[in-house]
Amino acid sequence: MPEVVQIFVTTPSLDEARPFYEDALRLKPERVGETSVEYATRGEGGGASLKVQEEFDDETFAEFGLRPPPEPPARGDGAVFVLGVESIDETVKRVENGVGEVVQKQRSVPWGDRIALVRSPAGYVYELRD
Repeated sequence: MPEVVQIFVTTPSLDEARPFYEDALRLKPERVGETSVEYATRGEGGGASLKVQEEFDDETFAEFGLRPPPEPPARGDGAVFVLGVESIDETVKRVENGVGEVVQKQRSVPWGDRIALVRSPAGYVYELRD
């Protein structure tokens, strides 16, 4: 059966992205390269890693048959990544400290969960669950 092994997102600035992922979301870098950071997001049951890659140049996008993504905040339109966190309240506070944007404050939803939505500096939306 196919499985998701990595979520890959690009960002205009890795230096601006890292505080959102590391300070606010508390993700731990698993591999750090010159232009990317891969975060371990797997629990005991497995799961995918999250790779944040500094944007490629137009030539590299073309080489792979891809178009450059739109500018933030439209970059992540249409995709929402769901991330389990220890505390939605604490995570939202850290995002509010200037490293991202709170799209939807924490609240209970009809299907029984409590969620919040936050946006990374590059425009990706993350649904937080605790």
